[in-house]
Amino acid sequence: MAAEAFHVLGCGGPVGVTANYLPTDRSGTVRPSRTKGDLVDDFDVTIQLEGDEADGGDVRLETLLTELQAFKGLVRAAEETTGHEAVDSVGIRVVDLKHSSPAAITVDLFMLRPGPDPRPRIIEAMGTAARAILDPGAMEALPHRVAEAVQSLADPVAKGRLRRVVLTVAKSATTITKERALGMAHAIARAEEEVEGSFIGRLEAINLHGDRRFTIYPALGPKSLQCRFSKSLTKAAIGGVDQRVEVSGRLKYRPHESFPHEIVVREIRVLPDETDLPSWDDMRGLNPDATGGQTSEDFVRRLRDEW
Repeated sequence: MAAEAFHVLGCGGPVGVTANYLPTDRSGTVRPSRTKGDLVDDFDVTIQLEGDEADGGDVRLETLLTELQAFKGLVRAAEETTGHEAVDSVGIRVVDLKHSSPAAITVDLFMLRPGPDPRPRIIEAMGTAARAILDPGAMEALPHRVAEAVQSLADPVAKGRLRRVVLTVAKSATTITKERALGMAHAIARAEEEVEGSFIGRLEAINLHGDRRFTIYPALGPKSLQCRFSKSLTKAAIGGVDQRVEVSGRLKYRPHESFPHEIVVREIRVLPDETDLPSWDDMRGLNPDATGGQTSEDFVRRLRDEW
């Protein structure tokens, strides 16, 4: 059976995905684990997913997986905004699966190692992101990773795969409808600045289905750069996988960001690996006639005089 035929049945209600953040004491030690179903209200985050009417309100499996990945991305993006010295210091684990109405997956966030607890600030950042859904101006001001994660949550609604998504943070619920999802996309697009340019980095994580894109990891500048490309560049993109490449095209910048977050690629050029490039010692003596018979000192002196 094709993947498109699989649905996640909500047992008569929307699918709910709840994230619970375990509290710690003043030393940063995780308190004893709660029993299943005994949620800590102050740190609950709930995502409810209502499937398309054509699917009877059920949620397709691939859409659920996409939303879970987007939710994880939102947690990580919110964590980055806290300024916490150890990103990925919080783990996420599933602690409960419910088949009653509404169907739900419960996960909690826990400290992976002793230290300051960033989870209250993660909740605050996620709350700011949720409120920005209702305010296009606030959406434009979000850090680009957070904005991208929220947009990823809303994308299935904009494309008609879900009827709505309800995100509840700190007991405040925000509903993402198709109208709001499209408004978010327009607000983010308006806030971007575009310039022509190029970047060099190692090409990884290529996606050839739907929205064609790959990721490069530059040695300088942004940690990573999302690269969108057309069908005509598919062969060049595949040929550049796991190699150093130079990508040229239209760079997109978010407000207050020093580096671009995306490039619409016009050209892909595979470069030699840095380990294959000649060293200074290798280049010595490559062109013995470069000075035209003059000594090095006379050659350099003549160049200085010409300046």
